[in-house]
Amino acid sequence: MFVFDEVHKMPAGILDAIVPLLGYAESINGVDYRKAIFVFMGNGGASVINEFAYKVLNSGKKRTSIQYGDLRRALAASVYNEKGAFEYSDLIKQHAITAVIPFLPLQEVHVRQCIGDAARRMAVEVNEEMEEFVLNELDWEPERSRIFSTSGCKLVYDKVGFYLQQSLFANEKGVIAQPSEHGEL
Repeated sequence: MFVFDEVHKMPAGILDAIVPLLGYAESINGVDYRKAIFVFMGNGGASVINEFAYKVLNSGKKRTSIQYGDLRRALAASVYNEKGAFEYSDLIKQHAITAVIPFLPLQEVHVRQCIGDAARRMAVEVNEEMEEFVLNELDWEPERSRIFSTSGCKLVYDKVGFYLQQSLFANEKGVIAQPSEHGEL
């Protein structure tokens, strides 16, 4: 298995070098690549995915109602036309990619689950104040809403840690000895 992450940051055409490996040839220089799995991950097509998911939610349906087929063609076209490794790529032109799988944007309910997970990993109890702090620290789309987290749960662990540090500092601040008017503790 070969995993290529953040392909949206790679220059256009760079992945075309592996097109021969994804073809139907039995072997190349004695190596059979037909059993290899190539996974390409990136943010390509994010705007198409987010717009579609937003329309689904606005129509009163749930995020879970979105099916792979709903996005497949639009997502492949978007990735092909966006800047990045797949821009006008032979991988797409030659139908060498079996599937383009959308990663749907995370909603507030999912981020709250991540906050709970981060708190458990830090051996602390999650509370409403912690959740609100972390949720307010994140960026959301559309702006001024809590519909989709722009960073998913990537920043949650760090934000929970930041909340805990601030809470600890605030608690200690109340018990720190203050110097007397003569400068003595």
